[in-house]
Amino acid sequence: MAPISRSLTSLSLHGVQQSRIAELPSNLFPSLQRLSISQLRGWVEIEGMPPKLEAFKDCPSLRRVALDEWFIDIDDIKLLLPWNQLTHFLQCDESHNFTFIEKYLPLCTELLYLGLTLDDPDFNPMFAAEWEGRPAVHLPNFEGLFLKFGCTLDGYIHYPEFLDILDFPNLKYLRLEGDDMDTSREAGVPVWEGEDVARLAARLNGFPHLVHLAFSWDTIDYPTLATLLSAATGLETLDIRLGDSGRAFFNALRIVRSDKDEPWLLPQLRKLILRPMAYKKRYRRWITHDIHEESFERFVDARKRSSKNVLKEVLIYSVSGLRGLVRLSTSFEGLPLLKECVDGGLELKVEEYEHGVGVTSAWMDDDPCLYDWPELQAYF
Repeated sequence: MAPISRSLTSLSLHGVQQSRIAELPSNLFPSLQRLSISQLRGWVEIEGMPPKLEAFKDCPSLRRVALDEWFIDIDDIKLLLPWNQLTHFLQCDESHNFTFIEKYLPLCTELLYLGLTLDDPDFNPMFAAEWEGRPAVHLPNFEGLFLKFGCTLDGYIHYPEFLDILDFPNLKYLRLEGDDMDTSREAGVPVWEGEDVARLAARLNGFPHLVHLAFSWDTIDYPTLATLLSAATGLETLDIRLGDSGRAFFNALRIVRSDKDEPWLLPQLRKLILRPMAYKKRYRRWITHDIHEESFERFVDARKRSSKNVLKEVLIYSVSGLRGLVRLSTSFEGLPLLKECVDGGLELKVEEYEHGVGVTSAWMDDDPCLYDWPELQAYF
């Protein structure tokens, strides 16, 4: 393996036994740049195995690492890594992130992108005291953050307290993902409190360089969506999984401020990526929601007629052949205003995923920080 390993630039390990990784010497991968490891089970203590795995601690070229929850126990991380040279790090399964944020994130001085999958203790107020008095973690080079909200024990998802000790003033790209972001309490599913949404909006307002925002929620109510989008006035790209809230979304985005003749929300929006779909666990498949054609057409027309007129591209993803999306992108039957906008230079594209294959990880193709890391898509 040694001759091959010395030239490897990318390595993905899936289901490899910990004992086999422990056998690898630490100087085996001098050219390795990207590492992905998934054990699909928790850390298991094995007699005779070292307390930490050293195979990747001396990889001078390593910059990107994605790991599953197996590498963490309650007290420490079991894999030695050259944290000070990493530019991208993702923790891809539900795990309490306190150990990483406290001990290892401050070592990531070159970090550009961080992805964390959050467990209940990361956003449950019962654990808020863990973060009190903690020193701030300064990440001056940091540009991209991905937070995936996992299971909740009390039925509510709260603002993650650890965000307030992270200082990343140059954030450009943010993705938030979870099952539901709903303050209405009508859905009977995990909901957000209004005050937590307000805190998140205030945090968004503190990112003056934020240009790309992605939301992926099965449901998100209109007041919550409007609150968050109104706090991100400099956005140029919005990537959003709509669920069944499309009509209200389009209506909100086409409202024009009469005093300035510009859109009320996202006046700098240049690119809109729509994913009108949801995963139905009962049927184990993705479905596409109808896009309300009239609302969509009026939204596009209002944007193109405003004084800003910066909207250049709309990309829509669908699952297996929704007729309305074909009309939107080809015939424009009964949609004269939309046709006029396309004839005037608006780029409108519809991409289809047969039977939902590729939907879960499709967002990475449009993520400015991850599009060039194709092997990572196997994690999602």
